[in-house]
Amino acid sequence: MGRSRLMKPEFEKDMVYLVQIPRAGCIPSLSPFCLKLETWLRMAGIRYQNIDNKLTNNSSKGQIPFVELNGRELNDTNFIISELTQYFSRESMEMHLNTEQAANLHSYLRMAEESLRWVVVVERSKNGEIFITDQVGMGRQLSCPKKFFLRIIGIRFLKRGLKGSVQKQGYGRFSEEELNAVAKSDLKALDGFLGKKRFFFGDRPTRLDASVFGVVGELLYVPSSKDTIQKFIQLECPNLSGFMERVKVDFWPDWEEILKTGSMNTAYNDSLQQDRGYSNPALQDTTTKL
Repeated sequence: MGRSRLMKPEFEKDMVYLVQIPRAGCIPSLSPFCLKLETWLRMAGIRYQNIDNKLTNNSSKGQIPFVELNGRELNDTNFIISELTQYFSRESMEMHLNTEQAANLHSYLRMAEESLRWVVVVERSKNGEIFITDQVGMGRQLSCPKKFFLRIIGIRFLKRGLKGSVQKQGYGRFSEEELNAVAKSDLKALDGFLGKKRFFFGDRPTRLDASVFGVVGELLYVPSSKDTIQKFIQLECPNLSGFMERVKVDFWPDWEEILKTGSMNTAYNDSLQQDRGYSNPALQDTTTKL
């Protein structure tokens, strides 16, 4: 449900408060958009704090994740990134792109978020119980009453809602073979476009890198009812699988700590490293921007 009040009414000036779902045991977030936005904040070198929404508090528009900045609520990850880019002067992250590259960014972003992401949703509509398991899902972060409610009632309604969404969107009507074909086609396109580059447009990460990491991460790191797509990424998409590991190393040095402890905020949040071993002005001048 939407809210009318801030999650952080007593805020620190220029601190980004990222409101998202609880941590999981196999990936920092079971939401591709939460993982995307947090990855982008790390790529941009912007100080932020996570706020656990307790699977209850969504934005005033009913969305998750969302951001609060200086008493304002920002919604939709792409609009959030655009606004934070302007506010924190991070234009240099994509300023180097020419017209053709900017068009490619737009197109591949849409493919990741409006095609491949629906493959994730179809899987969750069948395997929604993963959300509340202790080992893989968010079970350790939930109170006993909430976990009981979700196990008895909530997951059933979640799966029903997801099934309705994918049926309306269309991917829910595909056979397993057809859906795998769509996923493999998208993944191969990403793998080919990435090639041997460090990031999709060279040595500097953009919002596309964050988006792909968020969506592909849900397919690669989260156990599924069948591991067909996971194996395909690992065996048939060497450029993409290498990219995923690089992003983990470069921007998620606390990955294992988060999975083990379920911590929403680690020491990394307040000590964003500026030297990544590649030329990224948006990171190199972080201390002068904040």
